[in-house]
Amino acid sequence: MLHQDNDERRHYFRIDDELTLAWRTVDAGTLEALLGRAHANLTSGFGYGAALAELGQETRALALQLRGEHPLMVRYLELIERKLDLVANALLLREIGDDELRPHRVNLGVGGLEFDVPERLAPGTLLELRFVAMPARTGIVAGGRVLRSDPAEGGGQRIAVEFTHLRDGDRQLIARHVMHREAEQLRALRQQRLEA
Repeated sequence: MLHQDNDERRHYFRIDDELTLAWRTVDAGTLEALLGRAHANLTSGFGYGAALAELGQETRALALQLRGEHPLMVRYLELIERKLDLVANALLLREIGDDELRPHRVNLGVGGLEFDVPERLAPGTLLELRFVAMPARTGIVAGGRVLRSDPAEGGGQRIAVEFTHLRDGDRQLIARHVMHREAEQLRALRQQRLEA
């Protein structure tokens, strides 16, 4: 089996996408405190969405085992899961509406993201990041460090941010989102070739 180094893996598992994103500069102490509260506190829409997405993976695996013997029970549990998803989405949409989250074109991977900002941020600058991956509406709170800042097309700066504080569950959500979006884009490309 071939072994890829971290740089190769980070480059491979990346996708151009649009995320609803908010960011702000913070110091190290503030970042630790904010993220500790965000990850421990499920009273925000962000916390509920990520926790439900993680639990959803486990319940789907169990439902597969039950499907043959108890199909009615599985159907009932799927309906309950859909109801919980609706509640989590409502909480998340309320939070998005109250915040300064806006759509941004990004390049996203499990190690970090790139996006445009109005002015240069020095390498090493710490950021609190809050973003929502669509269409699942999964909210993620992360801490990051600016790795580089280069002039962007059309003005401003394009920054590359490495995740420094990210729950393992959220990293897995990002990986699934990237793979899902990549598969969607490949299907669309194949369809275009067939129609050409």
